[in-house]
Amino acid sequence: DMPDHNDATRIDYRLLTACTMGPFLVSVDATALFTAMPVLAHQLATTLSLASLAFVLYTLMFAGQILPLGWLMDRIDCFRLLRGGYLLFVLGSLACGMSGTILHLCAGRVLQGIGGAILYAVTPVLVKRVIPAEAQDRGYSWNAMAAQTGILAGPPLGGLITSHWGWQWIFGLNLPFAVLGLLLLHQRTAPPPAHTAQKALDLPGALLSFFASALCIFALNQGR
Repeated sequence: DMPDHNDATRIDYRLLTACTMGPFLVSVDATALFTAMPVLAHQLATTLSLASLAFVLYTLMFAGQILPLGWLMDRIDCFRLLRGGYLLFVLGSLACGMSGTILHLCAGRVLQGIGGAILYAVTPVLVKRVIPAEAQDRGYSWNAMAAQTGILAGPPLGGLITSHWGWQWIFGLNLPFAVLGLLLLHQRTAPPPAHTAQKALDLPGALLSFFASALCIFALNQGR
């Protein structure tokens, strides 16, 4: 029988929704807290400079995980990894939303940053592995559009939520989307290709990249 061309290009939109929600949540969370910083600093009885660590740590955890994640995706099921990313993002969001001190908030942001790195890095790999080649351009464009939409939507959403419900609900907004992502990913599998080269992790390079990113982000945050 001749293959059905429609089957070759068909996209599983439930899967694509779960993949595109990841970059959207990460981008929204990276920018929404900007507008809440003055209120957040006042309510947590800290300085604006110290409160900005909540953004710095999130960005640092995000940037520092990319190299290890590339190594990890060659070894384990990407759907399993993505589910772990959603769970970490949920736990981090809960910790941030219930935080009463800047230390508690920063700890939650670290968890969020690790989960966010997974959500952002794994989704384009899943597009490559599980979506038919003829339809992958649509998958990549959805991912890019979701990330850019999140960046643009973050500041106005953060301001609106802070004004009406309080900055804690910026993190509460993540929860229904993350739970929906977990439900859409239930029992899916995407093991790495059998021919994937099992190269060792360049641990010194990963650590050097992490500390270089930390130094750069810290300098940019402290500079005037």
